[in-house]
Amino acid sequence: NLVTHWCNTSVDVESNCICFPLPNSNIVICYFPVENKFLISANLHGGSVVASYPYDDSRNHESKGYYSKAPDDEVFKYLAKTYASKHPIMKMGKPGCADSPEETFPDGITNGAKWYDVPGGMQDYNYLYGQCFEITLELSCCKYPPASALNEEWKNNLESLLSFMEQVHIGVAGFVTDAVLGSGISDASIVVVGIDHNITTGSFGDFHRLLVPGIYNITTVAQGYMPSTVLNVEVLEGPATQLNVTLQSLDNHTNETVTPTMASSTEFKMHNVSEMEDVQQSNTIEPEDFRHHNYIDMEILLRKYAMEYPAITRSYSIGKSVEERNLYVMEISDNPGVHEMGIIATIVHNIFNMYLYFYGQNQCSVPPIVLRARILLSH
Repeated sequence: NLVTHWCNTSVDVESNCICFPLPNSNIVICYFPVENKFLISANLHGGSVVASYPYDDSRNHESKGYYSKAPDDEVFKYLAKTYASKHPIMKMGKPGCADSPEETFPDGITNGAKWYDVPGGMQDYNYLYGQCFEITLELSCCKYPPASALNEEWKNNLESLLSFMEQVHIGVAGFVTDAVLGSGISDASIVVVGIDHNITTGSFGDFHRLLVPGIYNITTVAQGYMPSTVLNVEVLEGPATQLNVTLQSLDNHTNETVTPTMASSTEFKMHNVSEMEDVQQSNTIEPEDFRHHNYIDMEILLRKYAMEYPAITRSYSIGKSVEERNLYVMEISDNPGVHEMGIIATIVHNIFNMYLYFYGQNQCSVPPIVLRARILLSH
């Protein structure tokens, strides 16, 4: 990832989140956002007047000028603009600082790495590890303004701070519960199609996923449950769209569609994964987007194929990975569950490395594997 490769031996908290040895204060700062799920946060700096957003770091580590785009780039720009637009100096995009008088920032915001590369930055860490959308606020050209200037600084930032805090309400929020027991399901993954960054539910099955206004397809995945997808979830300006999801246990699963109770006036029909793929692919087995399939993607596909072809498939776990994830196997046979010569076994999840080795250690080789399994099953 973008954070763990760098280690700054100074005591600076922002550049030292996961380097060792760490001062106690750094350890507290690193664990606090991970153990306490915050939605948004900001760290306040001096040296310019601009709202900076992730990523601060980039893979090629160019010193400046490289736009390092986070999966939630649109949300981060939205948050940064919210703050900057209410600040009388920041919104102009021309800080006029003595050490860089010609420096400008359109709309008063900037991608962190495009401005200058910061390995191991706090806002990157909080986003990648804490599910927290953090931006950096440079509030004054002077890093240590005199006491006489503090009242003016407070006035400049008051409305911006209030507006920024109000954004904690945007996006999609709700609960993920067991369809039979009604209890909340913790650590369920909320997957937004097209955004390669997931969040997980809290201890009561609660979740709040920040999103800008738009239409989204959202899949919920939890260990031991059938994944469910809600199509065409509309996110509007203002308070979050309420979306409550019920998941069927693998032990009690049926193929019926489920309509969850919505806390808002808008209702969204639940679809199983098979129906979702039919809508997206229009009955073709040619994938629309060759991309890296992560653990959740593969879990969804594996369960989907097992549901679609129960007479010729058998899916089960052969153990756990070092990250406590199930290592799934799918048998494709005319007698699933019976050991016969010539049975084809497709092993997925954390055994991906086998495939990546055979296919040149290229992440793009995973979609062809998925496609081949689909072709084999459908014929």
